[in-house]
Amino acid sequence: MAQHITEFLKEVNDNIQVLRTKYPRIPNSPLDTLFKHAYIKQFKFLLPEGDPPYKKSQEELGTTPSTLLQHVRKFYTLCDPNLRPVKREQIFIEMLESIHPKEAEVLIAIKDQKLNELYSKITRKTLIHVGYLPPLSPEEIAEEEAIAEAKKNRGPGRPKKEIDPNAPKKKPGRPRKPIDPNAVKRPPGRPRKTKPLEQSTTIDNPLLSVPIIYKQ
Repeated sequence: MAQHITEFLKEVNDNIQVLRTKYPRIPNSPLDTLFKHAYIKQFKFLLPEGDPPYKKSQEELGTTPSTLLQHVRKFYTLCDPNLRPVKREQIFIEMLESIHPKEAEVLIAIKDQKLNELYSKITRKTLIHVGYLPPLSPEEIAEEEAIAEAKKNRGPGRPKKEIDPNAPKKKPGRPRKPIDPNAVKRPPGRPRKTKPLEQSTTIDNPLLSVPIIYKQ
């Protein structure tokens, strides 16, 4: 297997059949677990969508404190509803900061279940075909059909209004009155009364008090 997950995913994206011939599925292996969390709804991380605030590692690939594959065994903690949200987010950010930025990008895509946006040929359909993921359940099939039907019924948006080249042009507005530089200036009015600033209160670190909400 490739040393880093980015190398492995590129190899799979170039030829999905290597998951049959070179890397056949082993239940509960790191790859099996990774794909499960990346594509199956019930294994989606209980974390906000988008990129969280984190400090990217400056180390070269291969010299970081850990790799993404080493963290796969801790993915279950990010799905644990009994864990405090702030603790889950703290664990996730620690993972991101300990791996290479390219692997961190993959980890965020796994969290949001958008791995196929980075690797277009690694889809749930292809992973089902090569035996890495189970077939869609009847509920999932019904949900996908409902989404497709909703998109179909939505129809195209409002067409753009065509511009008639022969239409009469609008008359220009009234020209602005030129400013006389010699005009007498008005004296300044009374200054507004300002309220004294209230003493600010200390804000706790969001990592230690409330869940972080971050968006794309």
